[in-house]
Amino acid sequence: PEIELFKRMNQRRAHAIANGEAPRSDDNANVLKDRLAKYASESVPVIAEAKLNGIDVIHIDGNGKPEEVQDLIADGLGLDTEQSVSQANIPSP
Repeated sequence: PEIELFKRMNQRRAHAIANGEAPRSDDNANVLKDRLAKYASESVPVIAEAKLNGIDVIHIDGNGKPEEVQDLIADGLGLDTEQSVSQANIPSP
């Protein structure tokens, strides 16, 4: 997944530059490395704790097209793809 994130960042930068636009200020390797480290230190433990407490954790492959990822999210939440993900009945912790 990390390789894909760096690839996407580089594609966004190249696209912006090719169109005469300034690349996003946060599209650089150091920022992305910091984000990945923060995910590992803050999000991964929360996911593990949720699993230990019997909370269903849905894993979604976000590498597809936005519509495909939205369908995966809807499926994971038990929604029909015509329903909005925002209509999901997700219980509060």
